[in-house]
Amino acid sequence: MMGITKRQKQILTRIIDSAGYVSPKELSNKLEVSTRTLRNDISEINSYNNIQVVSMAKAKGYYIKEHELAKKMIEEYGDDIPSTVEERTTYIINKLLYRMDSIDIFDLADELMVSEYTIEKDLNRVKILFNDENSNIEMKRVSNKIFLEASEREKRSLLCKLILKEQKDNVFDIDRYEKNFKNIDIREINNILRSYFSENDIRMNDLAVINLVVHILIVLEKVRNNFNIKDDNNYLKILNDEDIKISNDICERIERLVNISIPKKEKEYIALLISGKRMFIHDRSEQQKGNERVTSFISYIVDKLQKEYLLNLREDIEFISALKLHMENLLIRSKKGIFIQNPLIYTIKKVYPLIYDMGVSIALEYEETFGYTLNDDEIGLIVLHLASSIEKLNEKNCKVRCFVICPTGISSSNLLKSRLIKMYSDKINVIGCLSIQQLKDVREESVDLIISTVPIEETLRIKTIECSPFLLKDDINKLNKTLNLLMNKEESNEISKLFDKELFYRDINLEDRMEVIEYLVEKLYRKGHCPKDYVEYVLKREKVSSTAYGGLIAIPHPLEKVAYNNKIEIGVLKEPIMWGKYKVQLVFLFCLNSDKNLNLDAFFEKLISLVENQDVMKKLINSKSYEEFVDVFIADYT
Repeated sequence: MMGITKRQKQILTRIIDSAGYVSPKELSNKLEVSTRTLRNDISEINSYNNIQVVSMAKAKGYYIKEHELAKKMIEEYGDDIPSTVEERTTYIINKLLYRMDSIDIFDLADELMVSEYTIEKDLNRVKILFNDENSNIEMKRVSNKIFLEASEREKRSLLCKLILKEQKDNVFDIDRYEKNFKNIDIREINNILRSYFSENDIRMNDLAVINLVVHILIVLEKVRNNFNIKDDNNYLKILNDEDIKISNDICERIERLVNISIPKKEKEYIALLISGKRMFIHDRSEQQKGNERVTSFISYIVDKLQKEYLLNLREDIEFISALKLHMENLLIRSKKGIFIQNPLIYTIKKVYPLIYDMGVSIALEYEETFGYTLNDDEIGLIVLHLASSIEKLNEKNCKVRCFVICPTGISSSNLLKSRLIKMYSDKINVIGCLSIQQLKDVREESVDLIISTVPIEETLRIKTIECSPFLLKDDINKLNKTLNLLMNKEESNEISKLFDKELFYRDINLEDRMEVIEYLVEKLYRKGHCPKDYVEYVLKREKVSSTAYGGLIAIPHPLEKVAYNNKIEIGVLKEPIMWGKYKVQLVFLFCLNSDKNLNLDAFFEKLISLVENQDVMKKLINSKSYEEFVDVFIADYT
């Protein structure tokens, strides 16, 4: 990842071209840099391979000591000096995370060929990024020197996270990492790991393997470039002989491949990573007690989801089994302080906002039960288990349940039933065929729609339509309209019950998200919609993870339904403010109680979709009145 810079290439080229010695003054004049910058560059050139490529002879000047290596470094150089803001920010972050020593701001400006003013602005962005990633890493400055205050493990963890995040939807494409690690055979490293795991029946999922590959590449990069590594952790006390043997075997294969000697401390670190990312299918004897606690914890969580979200996941045996295995391995990772980097977390939060909230609730219970705090990445992995089960549940529940009434006989009943199944298998669940006489025994809660081939004289509270047994064109149009109506869980009259003219505020002139939340909750409290301490519930959720989803929108809300009424308060800020990592100008604050089963998932999804529809968002923000706001919102709702 850390190759020579453009200027370092020029230094090597000029000394080689001189066919002898070049004085520091002559070289610095040609490159238009100070002799101090020149010394620093040459020091870095020599540190990359831990070999003195350029040497200094008194009274003569600089000369090339290792010609072949110097030529190789020039050949491998890519003319990729950072030029954009994003490229410079990434470059500075990598430099800070890879090195233990401080970096001189003036040298950094020379290196990137920009002004010191530009570097200052870049450093502000770097500082914001560290804050946005919720890391414990803090950038410090003493005079013109900058450095990171963080442990080696924290640096590597963040570095891995940023590299994975950079790949976006191509996390599992191993070739995509070549731009991050240019001089290492990444595919072969990946093959070594997967082959060894296969040979020794070690189970590790693909995301964990990719995490491990990137961490090992970071280790190799640091060792190969002779970066000083200060790691005072005593890993041996939490490792067993098996963990160490696996790491030593793998490192031996890697050392033969890359011709690098991996230090003992780094092998212990790799052993820790492997032990934390393995999947232990069979219980270890010392884990038995912990497994019983996990089983009890999952039972409690399933009950909690049933009670708070009206989700019955207990019958999904596949979900229970997968979550139990995940939790057992999560507990092992937690005890060792190892967490899997999850590059899908940003998409997960946007696609499954309400299910993510369930994950946050589970994480808080996990901390209460086991004493370990889970980060966003780990919460996201739990959400994937929940989402899979809920999607299956929705698939069962989203179809319109209907009875077919056809007095003309079994054959015509079956004909209509077959036609319905063929055309609407994804929308209709035909429960059965009934006679008119049997219709009186149908319970309202057991069916959504009755499709009859004859007029129904009896007045029913169940939606009824008349169709030909042949399901003609007019019948299809009529049925389509009916199905769209029935499958639209949130109609405009339902939205108007959640919105309230008295809870619509424009031109809020506040600059901090906590102040905005306190302001809006105070309004709710004064109007009698929530208890006085409602703000504590909302802030508790906000502190776990920001409720801003991009696109100028935030949806602060509590995990617990403790309000007196179901309301959605609307706040339009005078100017956008920073809300976590995103700018926000439109705030929907949820006021929720447990008296009614609102379809919050669909409503959340609607609000999140506004992120992608900036035209509608602009209209909402610029609405002059509550009525105009609601009209714009409802018009875009269907």
